[in-house]
Amino acid sequence: MKNVLIAFMAGILLASCEMVSQKNVDLPPAVERLVMIGLATNQGIGVYVSRTVPLPITASRDELIEAQVQLVQSETSIARLHKNSQLYESDTALHFDSSYQLRVVHPTLGEASAPLEVIPGRIAIQAASLRGEASDGEASVSFMFSDPPGPNYYAYQFIPLKDGVPLTDINPYSFRVVLDDTNFEGKTRTVTDRMLKTFSLADGTRVFANGALIYLHHLTANTYRYHRSLQEYEGYSEDTFANPPPVLSNVRNGFGYLGVSYVDTVRVELVDK
Repeated sequence: MKNVLIAFMAGILLASCEMVSQKNVDLPPAVERLVMIGLATNQGIGVYVSRTVPLPITASRDELIEAQVQLVQSETSIARLHKNSQLYESDTALHFDSSYQLRVVHPTLGEASAPLEVIPGRIAIQAASLRGEASDGEASVSFMFSDPPGPNYYAYQFIPLKDGVPLTDINPYSFRVVLDDTNFEGKTRTVTDRMLKTFSLADGTRVFANGALIYLHHLTANTYRYHRSLQEYEGYSEDTFANPPPVLSNVRNGFGYLGVSYVDTVRVELVDK
């Protein structure tokens, strides 16, 4: 029997955690399950925790649910994640491997967990710039890194700053672009992109970014494959009658994905064109 299932795993990693278009798929048993979507890095962990909604409706955004979220090794709690407006986070510098797991415990939905992979090596941002006129709506962001031999996978994100203060609620665990090194394996890669730099405050005042934080993620292969599967799933959004490909999940007793990356960060200041 066909029914409509909410595509609860769209958006992330975590930039907005919004639910997207409806799909014609087999509806699972109407039992709510935990959903955890996040990223573990050398700088900390960020994870969105919610629940499945097995109803044929569209919800624009789910709030974080109350739960205990912690990093565990051999049944020993290593770090407890604290809740903010978007995510459960731990900003502790981490050195983890596949013996760790992230565990979520909810009083009625039970327990879900996801394993961590060995963290990839650091890929350093070698040079970066932010260029644009002070009154422009956008700025040009450019950065460079060297790709080591073998297959490698990357993602990046920009956070606009005003005198060092973030101007948006973009979190550092979200990705702007995900890419592999098929066309530049073993070479130096220069990335150039655009960043919005004009923002309006609650009182209507316009503020212009004069700096940015650039995040370069070196992803595990499985983390990259998850995001590619999510992109392929979203590619079916305009065809209600198509059966979309499955989105990868590594969550036990729940749904979602906990990715792993090594992130390198550089702060740049705006330079006039």
